[in-house]
Amino acid sequence: MRINPTTSGSAVSALD
Repeated sequence: MRINPTTSGSAVSALD
């Protein structure tokens, strides 16, 4: 589950 940091935030992208 990779979401662009620009869209959801670096915290979400860190979850992968």
